[in-house]
Amino acid sequence: MADGSIFADESGEQGFQSEYYALTLVFHDQFNPVIPVFEDYEQLLRNAGLPDIPMHASPLLNGHDDYQRLAISQRKRLLAYFMSMLHKLPVQYVTLIYRKAEYTTLEQLGMRIKRDIVNTVFDHLDSVSTLRCRQGLLRRRPESNHPGYPRRG
Repeated sequence: MADGSIFADESGEQGFQSEYYALTLVFHDQFNPVIPVFEDYEQLLRNAGLPDIPMHASPLLNGHDDYQRLAISQRKRLLAYFMSMLHKLPVQYVTLIYRKAEYTTLEQLGMRIKRDIVNTVFDHLDSVSTLRCRQGLLRRRPESNHPGYPRRG
């Protein structure tokens, strides 16, 4: 990876109310553009007469929030199109899943997550030369403008 980024997304709350906590790290080489894949996906949705709704799995599967007015068949097609688009993206990802009941304190869970993040990043260093993390896990260099990387306003 000539110029890579790590994007992080989490699922589950920080306390012990939910049973699991999940963290996905997405590794992306900035010189492999993602914008054309997104544009193709948006065109596919237009051609199918489906709304371009930001993907949120739980509301999509349960018909809540922005998906509440959509028929099950529409939600199934949205999920299928989204999954197809994901497979075309030039990224690698790792999802770390933790069963919270296996930890006595939030500090123990936090230490395990930090250790796993470090190990995961080091495992990917052979394919990542310079990193930028979008959510503050690592900050080695400032953002710059590269093809396929939308600028933040």
